[in-house]
Amino acid sequence: MPEQVPRLWWDFWAADPRPDGSRVHYGPVVTNMESLLNTVAAGEAMCFLPRAARDYFPRPGIRYIDMVDLAPSTSALAWLRQRRSEPTVGAIRQAARKATSQGFSDAPDAAGRP
Repeated sequence: MPEQVPRLWWDFWAADPRPDGSRVHYGPVVTNMESLLNTVAAGEAMCFLPRAARDYFPRPGIRYIDMVDLAPSTSALAWLRQRRSEPTVGAIRQAARKATSQGFSDAPDAAGRP
């Protein structure tokens, strides 16, 4: 991970320390998804990705494994009230609403709506 990423974020997403208490040995720093996938395929690193990555980023030399011992993560969307009606914000809100209606999440939006 790039050094400007807060250490707390590193530790959470890398599950550092591991459940057995051992510390993570970090691999090369990458700054984009293509570099990450190439580094993993070359056997120089591993990483945790969302489950959807196996569908969006299939690659020779990469094996996706479900991690059953890690708690699921939660994401949230936020925007400034005065920007709510902007087309980009509307498109993101619509995509999130569609994803949640397909069973990806049951969390309500900031106004308490599903």
